[in-house]
Amino acid sequence: MKTRVNHSVDKALTAIIQIAEEPGEWSTSQLARNLGLSKSAVHYILGTLKQRGFLRQDEISHKWRLSTMFVALGQKVKGRLGIREIAYPYMKQLVDMTGEAAYLLVPRGREAVLLERVEPQSGIQVTMRLGESAPLYAGAGHKIILAFMSDDELFEMLGRGPLPKVGPSSPETFEALARQIESARGLGYLYTEDEYIEGIAGVAAPIRDDSGHALASLTIAGFKHRLGPRKEELADAVLRMSKAVEKALAIRVKE
Repeated sequence: MKTRVNHSVDKALTAIIQIAEEPGEWSTSQLARNLGLSKSAVHYILGTLKQRGFLRQDEISHKWRLSTMFVALGQKVKGRLGIREIAYPYMKQLVDMTGEAAYLLVPRGREAVLLERVEPQSGIQVTMRLGESAPLYAGAGHKIILAFMSDDELFEMLGRGPLPKVGPSSPETFEALARQIESARGLGYLYTEDEYIEGIAGVAAPIRDDSGHALASLTIAGFKHRLGPRKEELADAVLRMSKAVEKALAIRVKE
C-alpha cells in the first residue's frame, strides 16, 4: 500500500533539514526560495515550528535557527539505548567503593528525574524515590547536567530571573548558579550541601555523549558530615565510574 505524504509536514521537515545542514541562520526569503513556496506560506510553517519550540528567531535580524529542543530529543533517544542497564553495575561498584548511595539522574525538560538508585547494605541511608524529580539548578546530580549545556541552552532553559528556593542553600540568582557551573566545568564534577535536602551533600559527575552534552549524571549522596571530609576521594570515585559508563555507552551506540 502506497504511503500518502502530507505536504505541509513534508515542507516543515524539509525546512528543519535545510536549517540543520547549513551553518548560520536563515531568512524567511532564503527558505522560501529553497522550498519553492511563497514567503507567507513559509512564515506560517516557521511560526508554527517556533511556537512548538523547534525553532528560534533572532529578535534583531529575524533570521531562524534550530532550538535546543533537538538536543533534548537526542538525549531521550540515546537514553533509550540502555543507559540504566549499562550504568547499574558501575553504580554497584561505586557503592562498594564509597559506602554511600549512588543515583542515576536523567534530564527531563527543566528538571532531572531519578532513573536508578543503589544503596549500601548497612547504615542510615538517604532515599530518593525512583521517578522523583527536582529543578536542574538544585543539587549536585541535577546541576552537573546544566554545567554541560551551552550558555545559550542555559539561558533558554532558566532565563535570568530569580530561581525559586528548593533547599536551604539552593542558588536564588542566575549569577550564583553561573559561578557554580563555571567551577563544575573546570573540575569535571560538582559537590553541594543543603541544596536539595537540608543536611545532605552530593558529589556528581556527568555521563556525556560524544558531543559533550550530559545524557545523565552519576551521583553519590549522604549526610554532609560524612561526605564533606572525603569530598576529593569521593569525587575521584564518581569521575572514574562516570567515565566507565560513558565508554560502555559509546560501545553500545556503535553496535
